[in-house]
Amino acid sequence: EKGGVASQNLLRMGSTSSRVLAAGGTIALRIRDERIEDVSHVRKVHTEAFEKKYGGGEGLLVAGLVDELRTNGRLVVSKVATNDRREIVGHIAFSPVKLLPSPNGNRFHKV
Repeated sequence: EKGGVASQNLLRMGSTSSRVLAAGGTIALRIRDERIEDVSHVRKVHTEAFEKKYGGGEGLLVAGLVDELRTNGRLVVSKVATNDRREIVGHIAFSPVKLLPSPNGNRFHKV
């Protein structure tokens, strides 16, 4: 239920601006809905972020997953963060998920 409320608030949020603390000081970020022309930039953000953190092709894997969810209409919320030069520097998305009890004793398993 908490996730549902948060998702509803993000859906209503539209576009908002704020300042965030970064390594070199504060930067202005604008949060807005993802647009069709943002897709390649969002892909780049995921690829670079996950490759830097995990390597081994994880960036392409995550970018591909987001692309597939978008193509299949499974992103119920998709927002981008832009800097003062209007470059996309972040992305967040929500998609439906179903958790089922696991037959092997783990708490949940993938569906």
